[in-house]
Amino acid sequence: MNSASGNLLTREIEVIFLEDLARRREASAWTSTQLSEVDVLNALRRRLPRTPLTVQDVLTAAQGSPALTCRSSPPSMIDGQLSKHVLHCNPRKLPGVTATSTQADFGRIAREFNRAGRQPLAGLTHTEVALKPRRAEGTESHEGVLTVRNAGYGRDEDIRIIRVLCPPWLISTVDGQRVVLRTNPAFNGCYRGPVTVETTAGKVEAQVTARHWHCPPITADPVDWRTLVTRHAQLDEQEMIRIVADHLNTAGYLALTGGFFTRVRSDSGVDDLVTSQPTCSWTITAKNLKEARLPAQGHLPLVRLYTPDGLDRYDVPFDGQALHGEALAELFLMWEVKAGKELHLTPFRGHYQFEVRRPDTWLNLPAREYRMVTTLQALNRTPHFWDHLEEWLVSTPVQMLVQGEEIGLLRELKQRFPEHLNLRVTQEPIGENRLYFITDEGTIKARGLPEGQLLRGASWPDALWEQATKKVVRTTHTGQSHPTKELGQPSRPAVSIAASRPAGSPDGPDFKKGLTPYLPWRGVVAHPLAPPASRVLQSIKDILRVEGPMVGHHLLLRYAEALQAHTDRVPLSRMQLKRELNPLLHTAVQRGELLAEDEFGTGGQIGLVYRLPDQDVRPRLRGDRPLSHIPNSELRAVIEALMARPNAPTSEVEQAGQVLEAFGFGRFIEGGINRVRPLLQERATLESAPSRAAKRRRVR
Repeated sequence: MNSASGNLLTREIEVIFLEDLARRREASAWTSTQLSEVDVLNALRRRLPRTPLTVQDVLTAAQGSPALTCRSSPPSMIDGQLSKHVLHCNPRKLPGVTATSTQADFGRIAREFNRAGRQPLAGLTHTEVALKPRRAEGTESHEGVLTVRNAGYGRDEDIRIIRVLCPPWLISTVDGQRVVLRTNPAFNGCYRGPVTVETTAGKVEAQVTARHWHCPPITADPVDWRTLVTRHAQLDEQEMIRIVADHLNTAGYLALTGGFFTRVRSDSGVDDLVTSQPTCSWTITAKNLKEARLPAQGHLPLVRLYTPDGLDRYDVPFDGQALHGEALAELFLMWEVKAGKELHLTPFRGHYQFEVRRPDTWLNLPAREYRMVTTLQALNRTPHFWDHLEEWLVSTPVQMLVQGEEIGLLRELKQRFPEHLNLRVTQEPIGENRLYFITDEGTIKARGLPEGQLLRGASWPDALWEQATKKVVRTTHTGQSHPTKELGQPSRPAVSIAASRPAGSPDGPDFKKGLTPYLPWRGVVAHPLAPPASRVLQSIKDILRVEGPMVGHHLLLRYAEALQAHTDRVPLSRMQLKRELNPLLHTAVQRGELLAEDEFGTGGQIGLVYRLPDQDVRPRLRGDRPLSHIPNSELRAVIEALMARPNAPTSEVEQAGQVLEAFGFGRFIEGGINRVRPLLQERATLESAPSRAAKRRRVR
């Protein structure tokens, strides 16, 4: 058997093993398989019926494959033939197989070989090449070699290299079946990119890494690391920053923020600029939000923060002790940063990119379904529970068994997420309050509420669930939502704290009627970049007509959501949208087309409360609004209604709790008491000094 026929048989045997792996459901690149030499011979005879073959031909051809190993086995009879050998196959070394290949991949590769009709197929000895230093003729260069091989039928020499496509930081030379790659001396840096070799049997590609950098003369101080390398789209910036930092630190330079380094001298004053690694992570507190100040160290006097999408930036001053200022306050408002969330900075374009996320708590455990057996009080005492519950309900089923008749905020959530929230109530004892996480693998993990301790042996109470009463939300002719029992069950009238109009109105607020639902606006808005501006202002009025009065950043958010709903439009970032809408809002207020009040006393257009001239205060349920999006005027109206009741509570904490419950919040929502308490104190002050003007001021 000559060399050519040997290569043919070797590839045919490999295809036989690929087809065998394709029939095994559990097959992977890491699962070895074996066939007897007789089974392989019979398969070869079916594939090559005109070629006379023997067992010795099979054993000889198998030695040419890196994936096959021949071993002796106890003699046995297979299809009337004596078998004394077994061929073991390592799938990872079969042609076309990668470390992640599965059953479907094996079938695809076998079909490709069969379709090709025993033709040559280009391959490479390595798909990853790192250039290594090499000294020649007194100079140092970095080199690497790619060798083209025949991964199909025939010999390696049957394939000829046509050309090599490589990035400009590489120089290539073809030597027979070898491609020699060298670093281009005009480029100074660490790069990573693809090299494509075009051959007579197809194209093949490999990823090449070049780490070739020397520090040029430095004349500036401070120095930007970008000036020390040759810029290219395939520059490995993270690795380059590390190498430059190591070199400059050894040379007596100190790292600043933004990718800059400065030489340490006794008179440089650098210790006043930076004394340690910059602070890049915070857990936000109410004090941080109120003062718009984040304690920090190690930053330059001006810190540039890019948004998560990289489109906008905030230039935040640093006074040596903290990041602060109007830009930081605007970041908090625009990105709805709340107490308890975390703010993280990561290097980006020589500066920083920020990310706002929830703290890593036990509630972050992913699941395909959530179940709860609990009381409303336990839910209110669980930190961040309500925010997590809303996020779950967007895409995940939640099953809740609640003890007690009053379901509070769950009433509104049932109305907003009827498909995902399955809610039942019971008066029977439920035992320990608990939350179940049902994972994709089918395992169930139970946690106690509100602390989140791991529970052992906690099972779902099927019998109690079947006996419990389903809660259904119905809408009355007045538009108010009420929880009712399942059809056929005797129902009770729902009672909740509420107010439908400001105190002193003809109808007057009535806690027994319930707050009206908050209906979010849905529609199409004019694009802010498309003239005329009157159409954009009309879109703002349309939103306010449904949802007004609205806090400025809530109005901006609603407009942005409407723009994003149409993917064929030019996208605008929040900052761009703010820059376009702010002048329109200011002009409309000056003309009297809109009214704006600085209810929060913070100033700035984004924090004003906007409404149409004929619009009164309208206390409504929270809807999709967080507490920060509810105007103070709505809170004041509910406070007036509460205090007008003959049995109004006297405790300030109790008063604040009832006001929060009126809107559909839990009374233990984070920051809730602190938000309502100043308004209660303001009312008490006005009662004792009725001539004093209210703090709320109209903007002209």
